[in-house]
Amino acid sequence: MTGVQTCALPIFFFIVLQYLQYVTGRSALGAAVAMLPLPLVLMPTARNAPYLAKWLGFARVAPVGLLSMAVGFFLLGQLRADTPYWFFLVGLAFYGLGMGLAGTPSTTAITSSLPPEKQGVASAVNDVSRELGSAFGIAILGAVLNQSYQDALAPSLTGLPPAMAERALSSIAFTSSPAIAQAGPAAAVIVEKARDAFVAGVGDALQIASVVLVTAAVAVFLLARGAKAADEA
Repeated sequence: MTGVQTCALPIFFFIVLQYLQYVTGRSALGAAVAMLPLPLVLMPTARNAPYLAKWLGFARVAPVGLLSMAVGFFLLGQLRADTPYWFFLVGLAFYGLGMGLAGTPSTTAITSSLPPEKQGVASAVNDVSRELGSAFGIAILGAVLNQSYQDALAPSLTGLPPAMAERALSSIAFTSSPAIAQAGPAAAVIVEKARDAFVAGVGDALQIASVVLVTAAVAVFLLARGAKAADEA
């Protein structure tokens, strides 16, 4: 479960920070400040999640956390260039709440599944699953974002010098570079099309991530309930 939970974490920050800078026009510092509500939700939730899991049961708390993350991704996948900041905050809040509810109980469940003398093994399994999840998330969701961005932007670059078109297709960061001025009157159109293409890619990547998280929530609920029933038998 920790692998699924972390599969979208690195790409999430990569996507959202680029959106805040290159689509909404914030500075790097402004983008970081816009993300500050995330730890304000995540930290107290993560601190209290183990108590909730002990009270309500892991089979309830962890799946709810994964579903909350899925809702956050679904909402963030609807972002557009003119989306109000409050809508972004709602998606961010759901994501942070889900991370807090799913994260610490999952780690506790893994480490407590083995006797004390094998806690090192449990911790290693937890770390490996997180690293694998991050690697797969970056590779798969990053590829989806990149392909969607290029497919949406390519038709708008007809007539540009090949080198400039290649740079525009390689990253949305090109829209803030001095080279964009070389496009002349077409610069504003290219910037607008690149932003639209990027948010389309963000939507595709985050919708896939939300489906994965919903699937994981169902699987965790069923497996945890089955394990509990086996222990009680």
